[in-house]
Amino acid sequence: MRDSLRDAMLQLATHERAAARTRVHEESHTIGQLSVGRVGAQMVDIWKEGKAFHEIECRLAAINTKRDELRQQKKTFDQTVKSLKDEAQLNYWAIQEEMRKATLENLKKEEKELRDELARLHSEKHVLAKEMRRINDEDNSRFRKPQVLLERFVIISLLGRGGFSEVYKVSQSINQSINQSINQSINQSINQSINQSINQSINQSINQSINQSMLMRMMIVTTS
Repeated sequence: MRDSLRDAMLQLATHERAAARTRVHEESHTIGQLSVGRVGAQMVDIWKEGKAFHEIECRLAAINTKRDELRQQKKTFDQTVKSLKDEAQLNYWAIQEEMRKATLENLKKEEKELRDELARLHSEKHVLAKEMRRINDEDNSRFRKPQVLLERFVIISLLGRGGFSEVYKVSQSINQSINQSINQSINQSINQSINQSINQSINQSINQSINQSMLMRMMIVTTS
C-alpha cells in the first residue's frame, strides 16, 4: 500500500511538471519565447516577442497613420473655410470637422485600450520568462525527474535556484495515521466482506490524503 501511494504521488508530480511545460509552450506562441545567446564573452537571455505583441504594434501603427491623416484634414479644413462664403458649403465642412473630431476621439480611446493591453502583456511576459527559467533550471538540476527522498518525501518541482542552492516543493509520500490504520487492518483476522469494506475505507482515506491532506514542505538542497 505504501508503494501504491508513493507511485500515485510520483504520478501527480509528473503530471504537474508536464502541465507546467504545456502551459508555457502554449503561452510562448502568443506572448513570446526566451532563449540564450552570446553577447561578447557573456551568455545573456534573449526575448523574442510573440504574435500578441506584434498585433498590438500593428494596430498602434495604424492608429498613428490615421491620426496623421486627420491632422492633414484639419489643415485642409482651416485653409478651405477661410475662403468660403456660401453657407451650404460652410455647413458641409462643419459636418466634416465634427466627424473628424469624433474619429479622433475614438482613436484616443482605442489607443488607450491597446496600451493597457500592452502593459498587461508585459506583466505576463515577466511571469512567463521567470517560469521558462525555472523549467530550464529544473531540467538541468539533480532532480530533473520526480523522486522519493529519504523514503518519505516526494520531490514535486523546483521552486527556485540560487548561486549555492536549489529550493524544491516536496510532499510527504504517506500519512502516518493512514499507515497505522493499514497496519492494523492487516493484522486483524476478519472475514472477507469486512476486509473488503476496510480496504475501501483505506483507499478513500488515501485519496483524501493525496487531494486534501498533502503536507507541502520546502526543502533546500545544496548544489555544491
